Amino acid sequence: GGDRAAFQFFAEALTIAEASRTPAILRTHANLAVAHFVFGEIQRSREVLQRGLELAESFGETQNGRWLRGLLPYSEFALGNWDAAVRAAESFLGERERLGTHYLERDAHEVRGVIRLARDDVDGALEDVGAALTLGRDAGDPQALYPALATAAFVYANSGEGEKYSACADELLTMWE
Repeated sequence: GGDRAAFQFFAEALTIAEASRTPAILRTHANLAVAHFVFGEIQRSREVLQRGLELAESFGETQNGRWLRGLLPYSEFALGNWDAAVRAAESFLGERERLGTHYLERDAHEVRGVIRLARDDVDGALEDVGAALTLGRDAGDPQALYPALATAAFVYANSGEGEKYSACADELLTMWE
């Protein structure tokens, strides 16, 4: 029941998509990976992402494969694989010059920024959350801006940037009213 019923929907969609052997299967992998992540099944999310990435490579597919690669930094971070998370984030961000901007760049900057802060690279962390905030604002939707503001507030609060922390926290709380 409830929200977990989505897993049955995704399983059916995956069966249909696998039978078609088309790149459409990659969107189903992305949606299923996100659903597992939201339900706290991070390792399962990572496995679904990995399978999707393998399929993307076999199809020579870039657009949906890129979306899957954009989800990878958060999964690696949540699993405690910080080095892998940074590599995934930097690889994803490195695609920008060749493939253009992508909606999930914000996520990569957030993950890398928090890790940089934890590793005492305050300047790098501030650079990343600044980029995440810009991308979140440019995206023009709450699911991009709210996490950018929350992550920026966290980094600012833990790097001695009290005024910036207050501004981000106040902006976020105002939006939630």
